Amino acid sequence: MRRYCWFVAAILICLIPSVADEEFVDSLGLPSAWQPDIPGHEYRPSDFVFPDLFDKAAAELKQAMATIERYVRELESLGKQEKSREVRRQLERVRQMSAGEKFPSSDTPRLHVVGLYEGGGPRDDRATVRVTDTSSPIVLCVCAHDSVHWSVEATDGVQIQRILVAGHSRQFVNASPAGVPVEGRLSDDGLTTWNFSAYHGISWQHVQNRLKALTGLPVFTRTGTYGAGTDPIVIGPERILWRQMFQRSLLKDLACEARRFHAFHFEIDICRAVWPTLVRIEHGTDSIATSCVFGPYAKTMQPVSGDIHRLIPSRNDTFLTLHDYGLAKVNPVSGTIEPIELRDFPKMHGDWPIALDSRRNRIYLWGHHLMSFDLDTGRPRTHRKGNSGSVVSLAYSADDDCLFGLTAPYDGNSFSSIRQIVHLNLRGADIETIPLSTPLPNSGRPNLFLAHDRMVIQFPATKQTAGINYVVDLQTGEVLFACESKPRS
Repeated sequence: MRRYCWFVAAILICLIPSVADEEFVDSLGLPSAWQPDIPGHEYRPSDFVFPDLFDKAAAELKQAMATIERYVRELESLGKQEKSREVRRQLERVRQMSAGEKFPSSDTPRLHVVGLYEGGGPRDDRATVRVTDTSSPIVLCVCAHDSVHWSVEATDGVQIQRILVAGHSRQFVNASPAGVPVEGRLSDDGLTTWNFSAYHGISWQHVQNRLKALTGLPVFTRTGTYGAGTDPIVIGPERILWRQMFQRSLLKDLACEARRFHAFHFEIDICRAVWPTLVRIEHGTDSIATSCVFGPYAKTMQPVSGDIHRLIPSRNDTFLTLHDYGLAKVNPVSGTIEPIELRDFPKMHGDWPIALDSRRNRIYLWGHHLMSFDLDTGRPRTHRKGNSGSVVSLAYSADDDCLFGLTAPYDGNSFSSIRQIVHLNLRGADIETIPLSTPLPNSGRPNLFLAHDRMVIQFPATKQTAGINYVVDLQTGEVLFACESKPRS
């Protein structure tokens, strides 16, 4: 696809970052800072993140290893043989753990999480956690939606420093190792601090943020299931899924390093691209701004006069959005919102997928059905009946004159993972389905930006979670890298 960028008068000025060749000077060949035309806007290594799927440890580990293997090949292609050998050695040390190698030890505590909805069943609210990991001191968090009576066991050599207890209802700890402090939701108090659970992935990022604030530690492993069952939940290498999560955590920093390297050496066009975006820090404080993969430029942020959902560049330097159960246009200079009256436009909540066919000035909306509305004549048309609820976002490609969407198919429990890109013609017929190399947490209906044969999947920030931009290859579905999105000065 050809590069495109919307130039909007006054507030939304396209400020294109530039990276000079001489900045690629350190041992990795990475720029030490990302310096666009607005002073002070810098890239930081921690801005790159790795998808965390909560209960997909095997998929995460496989993707991390594939990313690092690609990193080795890229280093070799650029003549960085010594660095390539070092990365390969790190990868092989972790890979050998699958064959029974001893887990690497650490003096730094590691945080392990167990999350349930309920205990052993409708008539059994008990759960037993058995800790066998001796590789480091441990901070253990147990949490549940319903009230659960927990028993925590530790085998010889295990060092549990703290036990944290959280939930949406009061929790009980019936047994725990002697001398280990227990704190958390042990009464009907603590509704704010300890009111969380982690039995599925929908709220997982919020749980991680809360635990980081409480302990100062990132989550190292997590176990989530609906009910406890009758057997102990093992936190240790005997359990395959736990071992895979452990390996994934050991590789996380190296995988993020690999993605930074790939982004700045092989994806520089999309790193330099800018586009208009919706910024939602808190409910009721929406803004529009110019953004890059690292987030919106703070100096371009323009507050709007009400809640809006989605943001689509339109003709005459304005934007289209869903507002107050209808279609509206947004003035980027004043932030004012003006309703657009369209016959038969469905009155629905504003978070449904929409896209603008810019060639024909036609808006597509996928609510209960896939419909389009001619913005010049107001003529409606239904293209495709039904929507299972799995289509979470939609975008129009002017280069290919088609639609691209994201789907989060029902997995028997929830729509918690975005798994596919769908390629549609303008009648709504499926052209192809492109599986994502890594399913993404469905933490809201993201906005989409298309350029350079890439799709940027933008999850806006909320009060509880940081925004994240994922960059995906439109041809293969490979998740190339991801960045934390936040306003930059």
